[in-house]
Amino acid sequence: MRKLQRILEYGKTYGVREMMNKSAEFLTGRRIAYEKWFQKHRASSMELEHQRKEQWEDAPLVSIIVPAYCTPALFFCQMTDSVIAQSYENWELCIADGSGKGRTELADLVENAYAREKRIRYRLLEENLGISGNSNAALAMASGDIIALLDHDDVLAPEALHEIVKAYRENPGAEVVYTDEDKVDMELATHYQPHFKPDFNLDYLRTNNYICHLFTVRRETAERAGGFRKEYDGAQDYDFILRCTETAAEIVHIPKILYYWRMHPGSVAGNPESKEYAYEAGRRAVESHLNRLNIEARVEHAGHWGLYRIRYALAGTPLVSIIIAPVTSEAKAEACRKRIKSCTSYTNYEIVTLGEAARGEYLVFISEDITVLNHGWLEEMLSNCQRPEVGAVGGKLYFPDQRVYSAGILVGVKGLGAHAFSGLPKEELGYCARAVLQQDMSAVSSEFMMVKKEVYDIVSQNREYLFTDKGLANLDFCLKVKQAGYLIVYLPGAEACTERPPDRQKEKAVVETSCNPKEVDKFCEIWKRELKKGDPCYNPNLTKKRCDYSLG
Repeated sequence: MRKLQRILEYGKTYGVREMMNKSAEFLTGRRIAYEKWFQKHRASSMELEHQRKEQWEDAPLVSIIVPAYCTPALFFCQMTDSVIAQSYENWELCIADGSGKGRTELADLVENAYAREKRIRYRLLEENLGISGNSNAALAMASGDIIALLDHDDVLAPEALHEIVKAYRENPGAEVVYTDEDKVDMELATHYQPHFKPDFNLDYLRTNNYICHLFTVRRETAERAGGFRKEYDGAQDYDFILRCTETAAEIVHIPKILYYWRMHPGSVAGNPESKEYAYEAGRRAVESHLNRLNIEARVEHAGHWGLYRIRYALAGTPLVSIIIAPVTSEAKAEACRKRIKSCTSYTNYEIVTLGEAARGEYLVFISEDITVLNHGWLEEMLSNCQRPEVGAVGGKLYFPDQRVYSAGILVGVKGLGAHAFSGLPKEELGYCARAVLQQDMSAVSSEFMMVKKEVYDIVSQNREYLFTDKGLANLDFCLKVKQAGYLIVYLPGAEACTERPPDRQKEKAVVETSCNPKEVDKFCEIWKRELKKGDPCYNPNLTKKRCDYSLG
């Protein structure tokens, strides 16, 4: 009863969503598990000392920009101390304080407590310019080669800048580098809710600001993108990230927790309902991003704070060939045809079976036991597959009991690959909302997939080995699509259900050990580099034993 009261009090302070997260963590023990993981994986004092002694030629200056406004002294000192504690020493901390005219507590701290620290550059603005204006003032103070964004109430891991600079040095073409993050309580004592991110994921970024913290960018790229824009206050960092990534030649992700996002009642992390305006600003930021790229689309709120759905416009009405495969009986194929016709609003399509001539510019592969659930599924697939950078798209599949069957495929998980979130209840968001948000994946299920005909022809001609096993053939085909330079997109807005009950699936894995051993060996030989590196749409800190994005 006492624990329940504490959870309810927590909800009053931080909002319903955070209360639910806290309850889930308590019931599953995830919070305790992450605390242990964090302590094990944080940089040791010995590692930090080694980093401090490491000498790099032409070590770049990192300018950390901080917009401040009525910042509590404790928060300011903890933020500043976390920068001073960095194992990489060539930095400057650029603080633009919009707290008002005259002496402020922060000014006194800089001139007294931090008087010896010459790397701190502090400017008291004549007036509060808003978060974008204050950020621009801090950016104008920066003289470094690399710009890093830091909020005035958050803190950095002591190895953060060392890892950032190391990534830029190892990837000379990188223009943007970002890291994983977690949340920390008011006392900076407990870490929880880690956000283990994928490598750069265009479609996922358009549905939410998953990059967020720690974001860094080369100075030239930041200048090319322009500064922060006042009309997007509340989501000014999202807008800035979108503009920087639009023009960046290479974007690097460091899969390490290097930024600690402090949670308190006034922060977005602690009380998302307190910043509704910020989520509308985020929607407009994505809309502006698409407009700059001359992409016709509509951006909508996805029903949860800070999540968006993109509805791309159809270009004409090209012929789509819907291919039923496999066909075990004509009766089942005919039943599938009837189900498709009764639940498809798009009209310019043909239905054929595997082996028959397909005339369409786009090919949909659908298993005979699949039932589509929403009338606009074909428009959803087609509008995304028409995008020039996209080669294939896959929908969201359910078991008959309304649990998820497939939300894309994770390569190298549960063997060679597994259906993401398989077994998750339909209404749940999944880890970081990844079960319900459009995003790029390394593979999708061939049971409900659309492919550009021209891409299908290219990939089919270039496959050096044809697999007889369906799971291996599916993975091989998708990896070949990516190898050819195209994106594969998971579309939760195109939904379908399989007739097969969950107990007839072999623990919902894509590839099982019952596969032909010779074919498995051949697949591993062809894709050894990709399997060793890990799925870029996943995260190496997450488990490979399950498909639920839980901690490894």
